[in-house]
Amino acid sequence: MALQRSIGNTAFSALVTGGASTHSEDRGTTAPVQRMAEESPERPGPAAGHAAPELRDVIGRMAQELHIPPRLLEMELFASENIIMSIGFDERYAQLPVREALARFAPEFTSICGETANLLRQFTFQTESKPSSAPLHQLIAEIRGPGNANLQIQGNGHAFFVEKRGTTCRIMQSYIGQYSLMDSLEGKDGAGAGSVEAEQLARHLEEIGAHHLQEDSVHDLERQLFGGALLNRDDVKDGVVRLNYARTPHVADAEEQRRRIDEQRSRHAAGWQKAKDFEGNTGDFAMTLFS
Repeated sequence: MALQRSIGNTAFSALVTGGASTHSEDRGTTAPVQRMAEESPERPGPAAGHAAPELRDVIGRMAQELHIPPRLLEMELFASENIIMSIGFDERYAQLPVREALARFAPEFTSICGETANLLRQFTFQTESKPSSAPLHQLIAEIRGPGNANLQIQGNGHAFFVEKRGTTCRIMQSYIGQYSLMDSLEGKDGAGAGSVEAEQLARHLEEIGAHHLQEDSVHDLERQLFGGALLNRDDVKDGVVRLNYARTPHVADAEEQRRRIDEQRSRHAAGWQKAKDFEGNTGDFAMTLFS
């Protein structure tokens, strides 16, 4: 069964980029961010009896208010030192001023799937709930269940996050060396499935689980959904496929999600500001990190 990509991701990409390639040389503009925020409908918090907020809308509005592209906002959720070290010795960026190097590097940024999934849980779960081990069929029943929920899901090959809104699941994820969270939200080729029907996701997970009971290899559906393996032999125990997941129907409202993202950015703000204020080139700044 072929995986069908939702048009929602294409629409998101058009809002972020203004219909242009995300690899355009003009990456400093904030006009696409403004369009994304303005064209996304307001979603009151679940406490008001409305649909739970979606993180992509929160990120879009936040990026607009900060006057930075969403990709740079995503980067600032992580420590600057590791990113600067990765580009400071790359000949494509080493001789550029730090701000310019970061803007050019942003479309290539990727992050570890587990770190991204952990952050999305911390941003959106109303109360803390860490993933715990459960049989795959239990997770599938949760996906098929009624109502809204957010889920963090982790196999031994990959971790991802799901915003379930009724019968639709938005898969949000990153994959180190392959794609970033923004790539996932924009529906970039090779960055996973984006939005799928809940029943379709449930059936695909059943097929993936059945495959791993028979052999330890990557199923085509894993590549389509995630860009690589979700499970491996360590997820099969006593003839049962198990993975770790956390689920909540209680999603933090948009204001609280924004506050938590702000809090995460503030943890690394000093390092980012120091990098941006550096007057030399990126290679020189990378060298200062050794002292």
